[in-house]
Amino acid sequence: MKSLFDTDNVDEIGNIIKSKGFINIQNILKEYCLGNTQYVTTNLNIAQYKYLSAQILRLTSRQKNSVFFKTFILNTLQLLYSCLQHTIILNQNSIDLAKNAELLEILKDKDKLLAYIEEMNKTFTIFPNQTITTTNVKLKLEYQIYINTYGFPENGVFDPKKIALISNSLSVT
Repeated sequence: MKSLFDTDNVDEIGNIIKSKGFINIQNILKEYCLGNTQYVTTNLNIAQYKYLSAQILRLTSRQKNSVFFKTFILNTLQLLYSCLQHTIILNQNSIDLAKNAELLEILKDKDKLLAYIEEMNKTFTIFPNQTITTTNVKLKLEYQIYINTYGFPENGVFDPKKIALISNSLSVT
């Protein structure tokens, strides 16, 4: 049965395992397993992950290592990537939790809540400021007399007979 280190170049595998990049990966994974998220957050981000994985892959690609060792390296890098993803989620959740704790404090204090609502009213509107412009409408005299006498017509339609009577009385005078 083959072991992880079955290879003609045991010294080269030792060099990989002793490399600074591999030691950094080991430390990050160890601290992650111990729940030291502050250490992981400080020492692992996307750029750092890319750097470490490139460094380790470059070292392993030059060697004639066993398939088992290369699989071990790839699984380690995959675990490191999972660690990175969980750290990103954890950081976002921490930010959300802090924001929610702040809002909870506002809800518990009536004065803070009223101040918060007042501030929100200043910055949030359902309808933006609108300006309405109109032009002055000048009705013909016969229509004005019609509205004064009979009121505004139903359905907005003036009775032509009444308008004609008003027009005739205006032309007579």
